[in-house]
Amino acid sequence: MKWEAKMQVLDPQEEAFPFDGRTIFQSMTGAVEHETLKAGDLKQRYLDRLAERKDELVTLARLTGWQFDTHHTNTSANTALMWLYRALERHA
Repeated sequence: MKWEAKMQVLDPQEEAFPFDGRTIFQSMTGAVEHETLKAGDLKQRYLDRLAERKDELVTLARLTGWQFDTHHTNTSANTALMWLYRALERHA
């Protein structure tokens, strides 16, 4: 059986959604862009969808026997890398 480890990487702003008023959301590559005049009106719907997505990932990992963790970009990447290393090492 192939063991896998999955990690979700989130910026703290993705979980706080501190945006209000006119906001332009842009993908990392700039290929996708969304502008809104009322970002605050999107907050609860966005946070609900983010929570649903996280729950889906946790459930999928549990059902498949994968290990799952979330890394936040305001913490050291070393922590995430060590988690991944240990997760994969357990089943090597």
